[in-house]
Amino acid sequence: MGLKKLTNEKIKVILMQDDALDHSDEAKLQDAYAEYLKTLDESKLPFIENPMPIRFVMSLTQNLDGASDVLNQQISVDENGKVKQNMGAILPYLRAVIVDIENDPKLAKEDRFDFKKDQDGLASKEIVAAIHAIDGHFYLFTAHVQAKQRAAKGTQLLKKN
Repeated sequence: MGLKKLTNEKIKVILMQDDALDHSDEAKLQDAYAEYLKTLDESKLPFIENPMPIRFVMSLTQNLDGASDVLNQQISVDENGKVKQNMGAILPYLRAVIVDIENDPKLAKEDRFDFKKDQDGLASKEIVAAIHAIDGHFYLFTAHVQAKQRAAKGTQLLKKN
């Protein structure tokens, strides 16, 4: 018997709200984006010529300094002893997994998502609040969870010595 171990692989995610995507047919964009989230294959997305999309870089493993706090917020037990997941923990979860943001260098400063860390070593609350303000947090969370599931299926089993 062995355990599956996730590597510190990183993924890059484009938000559906990104201006680099073709929003002329929202239904088509929603369908394409749903397919994109399954694999993060950017060729599935309908791009316009300019600008380059903003890519949120996330680690498949959580920052250990923040992981226990995030897990404590994610999971609770109800009055019947049933374990439940708190969806309000998505923002702290994202703080623990976002490790960088790639911007189009041509973007004006006010249109950029510049990556910063807070004193606790996690992605800044300011950045995560900005992502939340445009309703991007569910897309990042979904992409991250699906990527972790794909990665876990493809990992090697650890061998006992």
